[in-house]
Amino acid sequence: MKYVPPVGGADNDPYIDGNPSTGVEGSAVPAAAIEDPMRELSGLIAGVGLVPDDADLTQVSKAVRMAIQQKAGVIALAGGTADAIAAVFTPAITSLTHGMTLHVRAGSANATTTPTFTPAAGTIAAKTIVKGNNLPLVAGDIAGAGYWSALRYDNVLDKWVLLNPAVGIATVTTANDPTFADNSAKPASTGWIRSALSAIATAAGFVFNAAQSGYIKFPSWLGGWIVQWGASSAITSGSNQAVTLPITFPNAILGSVVCVGGSVNLSTNFSGQVALTSNSAITIYHYSTGGNAAYRHITVGW
Repeated sequence: MKYVPPVGGADNDPYIDGNPSTGVEGSAVPAAAIEDPMRELSGLIAGVGLVPDDADLTQVSKAVRMAIQQKAGVIALAGGTADAIAAVFTPAITSLTHGMTLHVRAGSANATTTPTFTPAAGTIAAKTIVKGNNLPLVAGDIAGAGYWSALRYDNVLDKWVLLNPAVGIATVTTANDPTFADNSAKPASTGWIRSALSAIATAAGFVFNAAQSGYIKFPSWLGGWIVQWGASSAITSGSNQAVTLPITFPNAILGSVVCVGGSVNLSTNFSGQVALTSNSAITIYHYSTGGNAAYRHITVGW
């Protein structure tokens, strides 16, 4: 709305009061000075869904509050299908901006990992919905009818990010987890716990290989220690065997211990010793009157 000056005045000229005692004539008020603000205010009231009422002199303040609330959470009911969601917003969404957040009341749960969403079918292309840092959804992340989905547009990904996935950010693992060699023997329902803990440990700087001959590397902020383990093959009594470690210690081996790996008669004359050959190998010596034996070792270094 443009400022309407007094009759005969220039743009932005002020209105003045008349003063009969001094002969000052007051400003003449043009019709537009009254009509224009009334049109603006009544339009504001009607624009938020209120019916203008001359008996209610608080409607402008109500309309302002309602406009702020509506702007803070743009909402719509989901249309389209469960995995190709569309919605109609008022006022209409005509373009996407980075960080734009829309709230959509779902009609059903998503069934695929790559559902799409458009806030204006025919005007704005449908884009994939992801969660977290560009992770695919799982079935039921949009939980079902009545679920309020908070969707934020990310123009770097050119995708919608679901801010409140019902299943969560950690991926639920129901198949074998390659990080754990014995995963198949564990209940599938705990796979997500192992995946989450593995991700946390990796993010903290731990490196590990859980194979039969494997290792754990601690992050530098915990000293950078490395713990390795493995096994020898059967060693003839009175002989030794070099065992190559899974990885080479960058600096030095601090110590190694061995134990017999298998069923042996420990009541016989029996001895197993280990020598630190190099940063990449140890040598295990075996002596026993009871025959051959294989050994397992734990070796620590940094």
